[in-house]
Amino acid sequence: FAMNTVLRREVAPLDDTYSTFVLLTGILLNPTLRVTEKVNLGATLEWSSRDYLTEGALVTDREDRVRTAILRLSYRPLPAVTLDLSAMHHTRSADVAFDDYEVNVLSLGLRIGF
Repeated sequence: FAMNTVLRREVAPLDDTYSTFVLLTGILLNPTLRVTEKVNLGATLEWSSRDYLTEGALVTDREDRVRTAILRLSYRPLPAVTLDLSAMHHTRSADVAFDDYEVNVLSLGLRIGF
């Protein structure tokens, strides 16, 4: 069993018409369980707040709340071959009208090492 945890607070420039900077505050949990030698089961849970900061602009400040949950299953039939399956649920709620969204994504991947 392994667990990665990330707490972050960062300011980054934003190439957007709403603001000049975004202040990101959040937490990310990423546990992984090795079920067998060939099978890993993992999850990612992330909660973050994005404050869009203006610098002398005529635009009001804005805040988004983002939530993400991912389940992952990895199968390694051979040492150089991994098959990945994941399901993600992602939501954003914003204090700007019509900027909220919710999305579900399923993905399948194949990795071959050389």
